[in-house]
Amino acid sequence: MLQNDSRQLTQIKLGMDERSVNDKVIRALADRGDIYVNGGYLCTLGTDSDDRVIVRRLHRASVRETISQTVRFTEVLSRNGKEHPVARRVPKWCHDAIQQRGEWDGIPSLRGIVTCPVLKSDGTILQTEGFDPESGLYLDLKEAFPSISQNPDRATVEASVKMLADVVDDFPFAQPVHRAAWLALVLTPIARQAHDGVTGPLFLIDANTPGAGKTLLADITSIIVTGKDVARISAPASDEEARKKITTLADKGEQIVLIDNIAGAFGSSSIDAALTGTMWKDRRLGSQELIEAPLNMTWMASGNNVALAADTARRVCHIRLETSHENPEERTGFRYPNIKEHVKSQRPGLLAAGLTILRGYIAAERPNQSLKPWGSFESWSDLVRNALVWAGEPDPGETRQQIRVLADNDRDSLHMMIEMLETIDPNENGLQASELLKIAKGETGGFDDCEVERLCESIESLCEQSMKSVTPRKLGVRLSHFRNRITSNKRLDFRTSRGARYWFVQPIEAEGRRSPSEQHINEQS
Repeated sequence: MLQNDSRQLTQIKLGMDERSVNDKVIRALADRGDIYVNGGYLCTLGTDSDDRVIVRRLHRASVRETISQTVRFTEVLSRNGKEHPVARRVPKWCHDAIQQRGEWDGIPSLRGIVTCPVLKSDGTILQTEGFDPESGLYLDLKEAFPSISQNPDRATVEASVKMLADVVDDFPFAQPVHRAAWLALVLTPIARQAHDGVTGPLFLIDANTPGAGKTLLADITSIIVTGKDVARISAPASDEEARKKITTLADKGEQIVLIDNIAGAFGSSSIDAALTGTMWKDRRLGSQELIEAPLNMTWMASGNNVALAADTARRVCHIRLETSHENPEERTGFRYPNIKEHVKSQRPGLLAAGLTILRGYIAAERPNQSLKPWGSFESWSDLVRNALVWAGEPDPGETRQQIRVLADNDRDSLHMMIEMLETIDPNENGLQASELLKIAKGETGGFDDCEVERLCESIESLCEQSMKSVTPRKLGVRLSHFRNRITSNKRLDFRTSRGARYWFVQPIEAEGRRSPSEQHINEQS
């Protein structure tokens, strides 16, 4: 946090070597101990209305003011044959150059602020308040958390699972696997810093009727992790609206977000991209400023009998609530009548229980549970899913099989493949399955990162496997399965040459001409 105290000012003489002066100023800023780099900008820490630590970016005026609180500039002037040091204000060239430098040697990088103990990338637990240089995280604690063992035994892990499950005993999970999916939701944000790749799938809290407890379940999850109710947004009406909301949330550094009360079909290419990305780039709302922020948030969504687009469905872990009560909001006799207050009072122990499960699995040297691959979420799956199954819970990934009834996977997978094939092969020259795989793996030049990523997603969706499991033969079989099926007035077809199939997209308005698949192109020398 900015400190306006009686700190000793660093004396720096101005000279013609501006870079040397700026380097000295940066060293002085680094020595303060309260200046950081976050998202490519200098920042400091402050507090919000709830006395929570927040990141405050140093804009131009703030950089100048901070330098003036840190450095005393002098210029040596000669008078009557004698040199006299004269105090000077912060030069414009100095604060402008420092603000725009992009790299500031000695000033630590701040990856984010967490409000509870979390796993670090080395698998140990961050539980000391303040800034941790190794992880780049600032731990903002407002409660006393119990000390968490780095080597919990199996009995302690099982007791931790039971403790968390006890909190949601009143919720009508459709099956035990849906409760396991909720446990995965609790573990996801506290495991975020311990694995590479994306944060995890979207957790859909879905019910058969209103009043079953969807939003309440989301709130108590957020209270366990952050100490407060979950940040809510309404379901975006368009992809443009979704993009703007994601930009705002990423810029704020939210840990957990709920897309509340979804009505109708749910799916958005921007949300899909946020779920399978690690960084978000966009212009800050109301300005031309381009921001780049990490995507560390855990996504939740809630609704009744939600219909999902296939692209989104494969990114969803399903938490299904089913009640036999016509008016479940009128139920009585709960084990914890005021569940939110109970969770708040027990938060340190509940959070410690989640970390104990994860740490126990890591201390056991992460035994492989032989789970089915989950494309795009491999690193999350390797830690969170495996830890829960190792602890004796059902595999949360099995909810993917059940949620497929909520989406037309074939139609949407074909639509995405046709869209991508048109993009990368606009002249209908045709591409072999092996060529498509090389492009999707980034092994072929001439395509931008967005095209490569989108093609990779379309192949994974079409084949229902992660890229590392897809072979040219498997992809060819799936393409053949969809051949000549019409979607959006287009169809997938192939032409042959030298015994190989070259896949392309054909508009159906070309029906009057001879189908290229009926033409055999003579082998070329």
